[in-house]
Amino acid sequence: MRLEKDEEIRTIRFKIFKNHLNLEDLLCRAIHEQDEDSLDKLTTDVINIEEI
Repeated sequence: MRLEKDEEIRTIRFKIFKNHLNLEDLLCRAIHEQDEDSLDKLTTDVINIEEI
């Protein structure tokens, strides 16, 4: 049981880390390239994360 919980925590941490990198990349693109699509996607992703 404990092993399953540890694995679940690792999976969640990985997903959070991966999402952080994706959001950071979108933010950089939105700022540097004035990319409206990246900014829209970034806003949507942040809203989705806040709902979790």
